[in-house]
Amino acid sequence: MTTCSTVLALGMMPLLLYLYCKGLSLASKVPYREISITLVLMLIPCGIGIFLNDKYPKYSKTITKAGLFILLIAGIIIGILSGMSIGTSLWMLFSSHLLATTALMPAIGYTFGYVLSYLCRLPER
Repeated sequence: MTTCSTVLALGMMPLLLYLYCKGLSLASKVPYREISITLVLMLIPCGIGIFLNDKYPKYSKTITKAGLFILLIAGIIIGILSGMSIGTSLWMLFSSHLLATTALMPAIGYTFGYVLSYLCRLPER
């Protein structure tokens, strides 16, 4: 399912942006090339992950943990550098409503899914 949606997104995302922006005279301002490049670059790690999981399944958990650790470290470094360069002006963009919604939305989604599965008498797993 993920592979199909990612492959279809390569063509559908630029097409939808073109269709949505056509009547607003924004069609020339939408960076279709950059969007397409970004979508293709998303497929490369997905393809590598699928290949490694298929050919080397016993190493896939170790590779996943190492990749998550590297992403965590990179995220922390990017966050620190962004905070140093942007400073307090970044917090002007985040309202209290946005922060509350961002914090509560996953919890509400998980709770709703659990309650719905309980009402349908599905097993917890």
